[in-house]
Amino acid sequence: MSDSLKDQIKAGYMHYMLEHGHAPESVYKFCKHHEMEESDFYKAFPGFPAVESAIWADGMHNSSRILHEDEEFASYPTQQKILACLYTYIEQALAHRSFMLISFPGPNPSKPTLKKLTHNYNHMVNEWVEQAVEHGEIARRGRLTEVYSNVFSLHLLLVIDFWLKDESEQFQRTDAYIEKTVKFVFELIRTQAVDAAVDLARFFSGMREL
Repeated sequence: MSDSLKDQIKAGYMHYMLEHGHAPESVYKFCKHHEMEESDFYKAFPGFPAVESAIWADGMHNSSRILHEDEEFASYPTQQKILACLYTYIEQALAHRSFMLISFPGPNPSKPTLKKLTHNYNHMVNEWVEQAVEHGEIARRGRLTEVYSNVFSLHLLLVIDFWLKDESEQFQRTDAYIEKTVKFVFELIRTQAVDAAVDLARFFSGMREL
């Protein structure tokens, strides 16, 4: 299946959403309007949710490509990499903000249309977090370390949610939100605060069993 057909479907889907405010009524009508065979659509995507998921994932894929074209990016500390990634993602997303306003289902990582986006982000963050642990930027906490990337994925969706509601000039409040929340998360996982929270949760869990 050619990328050009997938791109045509994604572009057509976004255009319909922007014109009508909702997904097309059926794959049949969508294909008829775009003069394509229904079988070709299904060779590219199993349905409209998959099209939407691919559109959301494209933003992170493009951001990753831009970041890795910068030869200095690999030498950034992990906190700086995440900041750069989020700033780049929001900058790239400006081109499709109207579509995102219509289609964003809220900061919920379990939503099917966001899973590919968070998966792609997780893939990058996992590598950065492991490097940070090796270099002592982040404390290793056994199995708890494995959830770091999930925390950052949820943070990504919270950033998107904040940005879509931001009405400040040139989205300056979003820039500040990204900087302050990334700093907060890293301060949290650098200290013993996470360990204390886990111990407290275990304590209350034990109390319920008494």
